[in-house]
Amino acid sequence: MIALGLSVTSIGISPTTCAQTPVFYRVRIFTRQREVPFAGHPTLGSCHVWLAAGGVAKGREIVQECGLGLIHIRRSPERLHDLQHLVPAFFATFQ
Repeated sequence: MIALGLSVTSIGISPTTCAQTPVFYRVRIFTRQREVPFAGHPTLGSCHVWLAAGGVAKGREIVQECGLGLIHIRRSPERLHDLQHLVPAFFATFQ
């Protein structure tokens, strides 16, 4: 694991429409210098805040939209876990 020591701010907003997958909300993540497409802790933190503010998931999965695309977050009664997303297209070039 790499710890970068970055301060981040995440902002939850309405999702863009997605006909195939029900997206609950969209999150934008910012460091002091720029917006980043994805970061793990802000992703889970935003999901926790969404649920605490009254967000209601259908089943065990919450779908969040971010700069990377759609993130599927599985939850259990005790905690949020299992982030799942598609591999970015640029990643396939390096494999």
